[in-house]
Amino acid sequence: PADRARALMTAVGLAPDDPEAWLELAGLWRWIGDYLQAAACLDAAAAALKAWGGPGGDGPLDLARRDAAALRTALLRAWLHYDRAEWRDGEVWARAAAGMRPGDEEVWRIQGLLAGALGRHADARQAAADLRRKDTFTTADTWILAVLDVGRGQDRSAFDQLLNIRPGDNAVAELRPDRERAAECFRDMGAIAERVGEWSWARRWYAKSQAAIPLGRTECIREVKARRLGPAGRAAELPVWLAFDRHYATGSLSAYANLALGRFQAAGPGPDREFWAGATVNAAGIILRRGEDQAWALRARGLVFADRGMAERGLADLRKAAGLLAVRGITDPAVEAGQGRLLLLQERHAEARTHLERALALDAGLPQAWSDLGLVQAMAGDRTAAAASFARALDLDPALTTAWYNRGLMHMHAGDLDAAARDLAEAARLAPDNQDVARLLQQIEAQRRQRR
Repeated sequence: PADRARALMTAVGLAPDDPEAWLELAGLWRWIGDYLQAAACLDAAAAALKAWGGPGGDGPLDLARRDAAALRTALLRAWLHYDRAEWRDGEVWARAAAGMRPGDEEVWRIQGLLAGALGRHADARQAAADLRRKDTFTTADTWILAVLDVGRGQDRSAFDQLLNIRPGDNAVAELRPDRERAAECFRDMGAIAERVGEWSWARRWYAKSQAAIPLGRTECIREVKARRLGPAGRAAELPVWLAFDRHYATGSLSAYANLALGRFQAAGPGPDREFWAGATVNAAGIILRRGEDQAWALRARGLVFADRGMAERGLADLRKAAGLLAVRGITDPAVEAGQGRLLLLQERHAEARTHLERALALDAGLPQAWSDLGLVQAMAGDRTAAAASFARALDLDPALTTAWYNRGLMHMHAGDLDAAARDLAEAARLAPDNQDVARLLQQIEAQRRQRR
């Protein structure tokens, strides 16, 4: 797949007016799990088709191939939105595809799935019936009806359909997806098994989804086992397959979101941290749109926003997460610490202190929360308590730049220039590109010269 991607990128560079090459590349990026790249390629394919068909346009395709490329563009867009649980956006493109080729089985399949995900009983059943009438051996109708059950909040019924379980019947006849979309169908089957806590079936079907991914040789995709989103020690461990050790290819999206959050929190400043921040936010967004793990998906996304200082969005997510968790009798220290951090950024110090102290009462091993509490205490004029909090933060994480910076700033305001210089010098060593630290060190040196 890596060689294929390079070859296709060369092809589109040499012939940017050829929509077929862009579509091949879009399909590849979709299964690699880079949805942004896939969407960009589909935009380029649409632009190529528009230029080809415009006044005086010239292109590499005859009319039949152009129409086929236009249909494929619409269908790929619909599937990409389905992958991302953007059901209504997907329907727009599914309707466009239906206008180009009425009665097409692939169009009926995606239309039925999207209608089912939205809980639209009549439309989903009509698509399923159309598919069954055209091909009596298809299993796509069962897939659509299972997705419809999920869309209507009937998860156990959906799971029973996949195993053809009927009341009073102990026989199991596992659904065997049509070959054309087996990877997507098995992925949905695994997700449905997850929703009802059938972990062994989820593992089985996710493995079949990976085996059906249409990438040929898949050395670039490897299996990782990770905990699903949820409380430590109680969340199941499920497989997820990563493309190039980063993109979600298939498997448990909840496990991927949890893995991405962990990698984000462990990464130092740089491109890797940026990637995992975006991966966590995107995966959590899909989970939320699918109506799964609401509290924990909000927690994951909110913690990324909190770390990045996005106060309004972070507070909105973390407050919702705290409310949903409270219903279950759970108070999460990371959620409390994240709210405290964001309230501190908004200079709502009393509220921030309440959340930070609550977080540390639950888990005293949170260095960033100790640093934030130290800053709140320093701004309240309690230097003794602030010094103790900063010291605790640095005992837990000697590389925590913000603790060195905030303690140095406190010493500077108190007139202790030597202590301020020591702390800020360490902050500068840890974050050499931070201009605020460099500017404060220059101010300290200027004040020292004035005192001599």
